[in-house]
Amino acid sequence: MVATRGQKHLTLDQITVNPDLARQLPWPLAFKYHAIPIARENGHVTVVMADPDDNEGRAALAAALEAEVHPVSGNPGIIDQLLVDLWPEAPD
Repeated sequence: MVATRGQKHLTLDQITVNPDLARQLPWPLAFKYHAIPIARENGHVTVVMADPDDNEGRAALAAALEAEVHPVSGNPGIIDQLLVDLWPEAPD
């Protein structure tokens, strides 16, 4: 993980996405906010997002996951490819 301008940035080739955890977020929200849950611990979920400063997105993710969201930024293109891999049945 790398800190950039106060934000934590995750290089996604450093992690293995847990599909069961990732799919706890409904795919419409995952695609809308370019977000993937990557860890759940003690009522908190770490979510890699294209825009971790998006307060509306963070609130929507927290509501859907029923947990406090700890966002980290990630490469939007890589996030989108991971989303397609996780939900190949999702419409374009």
